[in-house]
Amino acid sequence: MRRFRDLISAHKRFSFGLWILVLVAVVAGAQWQLTGRDGILTRVLGASVKSTPAPTITSGPAAGSVTSSTSATFTYSDSEKGVTFKCGLDGAALSACATSGITYPVGAGIHAFVVAAQGVSPSPSTSRTWTVDVTAPPAPSISGGPENPTIDTTATFTFVDGEAGVTFECRLDGSTEACVSPYGSKKLSVGDHTFSVVAIDAAGNRSVASATWSWTVLINKAFGISGNAIGPLYPVDPSIPGTATALDLRISNPYNFSITVVTIGVSVAPSTACGSTNFVVQNLLKNHPTAIVVPANQSLLLSTLPAAQSTWPADWPHISLKETGLPQDGCQHTTFNLSYTGTATKS
Repeated sequence: MRRFRDLISAHKRFSFGLWILVLVAVVAGAQWQLTGRDGILTRVLGASVKSTPAPTITSGPAAGSVTSSTSATFTYSDSEKGVTFKCGLDGAALSACATSGITYPVGAGIHAFVVAAQGVSPSPSTSRTWTVDVTAPPAPSISGGPENPTIDTTATFTFVDGEAGVTFECRLDGSTEACVSPYGSKKLSVGDHTFSVVAIDAAGNRSVASATWSWTVLINKAFGISGNAIGPLYPVDPSIPGTATALDLRISNPYNFSITVVTIGVSVAPSTACGSTNFVVQNLLKNHPTAIVVPANQSLLLSTLPAAQSTWPADWPHISLKETGLPQDGCQHTTFNLSYTGTATKS
């Protein structure tokens, strides 16, 4: 009987010793528990020590962005309440920073901001990198635009910039908009117009200077051509039928700039006394080496030009009475009308 009691006492002492181990283990932080009928210690699988999460950057320059701002303000937060923070810029040692955020003055170049949870080890951190660019791109150059002056009521511009990746802002007569090259205008009114373009880089820096193009839209007026034959259309030598004479034309320029006449076209209207096919107009300024320039708002006769003073140029407009091989008495005293067309360019 006493032996049985001794065994019972021994078991109690053993059990008490195990509970001591369990208490010691819990105090030490080990993940153990007493299980089983015989009080065997078993490790709980999958248990881990709780850690503080890394902070989240809630505002500031975007990651990888380029900006021209020389000041950077960051705010941050942590999902664990009561956490304080430490911050650093560009590799500097981290130091305590306000929970409400922090502002840094920054210069041109690449920058890196770091924020870490304070008071734990290791301190989980979050970083953000961005670039500051404060250099303005060069002014664009306009490679194409309308003539000045012009009668065209629309305009197309082409332009480029020396810095890659820039965007453009166009201004036409006070109206500003983002644009690309080529840029086409809406219909323009008669009068003076000004177009300008600036370049804007990825950081938002604008070119200090702009490229500008000014021009005037004129009313589309036709220049005038009038005149008649210089001499009679009959043979000087009756034995030689057919003859030709020059057309002394007056050209009127309605524009406030000089024009150069390129071509003159003349047609003969039918007549009752003599068929128009008996007459032909020829040699209409084809490849003439001397340009016919008419000053602004003036007119001139071809016969007053230096090239016509001695001998009428053979390649200026002439009208001829053709040799048909038939009697041409029916063409005597006939009248006919000449109509004119022409092209010119701004001198």
